[in-house]
Amino acid sequence: MFTLINRKLSNNEYQNFLSEIERHDSIPENVVSSSLNGLKFQNITYKNNSTKDTLTIGFIPLNKSNVVSDGPELIESDIIAINKSTDKAYYIEHSFAKDITYIPELRQSFYESNDFHDREADYKYHFSDDSTEIAVPSPQPISRLDESITITAIEYIGGEFPKKWLIETEKQGGLYLRERSGTIKLYNDFDYNELLFHAYIGREHPGTHLFNEEIINIISSVNYINIEDNYSKEVSDRIKNEYYKDEIEDIFKYRDDALDM
Repeated sequence: MFTLINRKLSNNEYQNFLSEIERHDSIPENVVSSSLNGLKFQNITYKNNSTKDTLTIGFIPLNKSNVVSDGPELIESDIIAINKSTDKAYYIEHSFAKDITYIPELRQSFYESNDFHDREADYKYHFSDDSTEIAVPSPQPISRLDESITITAIEYIGGEFPKKWLIETEKQGGLYLRERSGTIKLYNDFDYNELLFHAYIGREHPGTHLFNEEIINIISSVNYINIEDNYSKEVSDRIKNEYYKDEIEDIFKYRDDALDM
């Protein structure tokens, strides 16, 4: 997982932290760097305020699964630490890591609200200064629509990664559908601002190839999305013009942004 949490330390704090880390045997950085990006919890990067040196740490829970509790349950974890300045990495067992001041405790946050819509995180880091950071944010699933959508036309506009469709509804609104490696997303507009439906097929086999008819069947599997039996294979010119107008504007925007860099 990419690092989203940054902590600044004074030069003395950083050197103290580094000395604690370097008490453990080092291994080549390239051996563990890919593992660090694949961890479930957000990585933490510590920056030396006086230099450009950084230390990045990741958490590896001792137990693969933990029972959800009604309190901030501690998740005992071993630590991976990478010092980019020296291209060295360190593996620190929980029994040692728990006593290092600058390494936070990883705790459950499910207890903060039974409803994930009202909870900002499933797990948080608790630092010694009483501050917290989100280790795993709470999922924000797409809400079911109160009013059903009836689809009258679906036009495949090409592509493989992703595959893309324009959709027209009974109320003549335009939707945008795309699928890539088993991930299906249906948007209410062509600016990707409002996601109406999101499904991922093939968790055990990432990159599952889906046929076009399978994708259409999947989006209509929920009660609030209906497809007419004899739907048209082409959307109206109005829908097409709206889509391609936005696409052209995006091309010019990216060009102008590039020229301004």
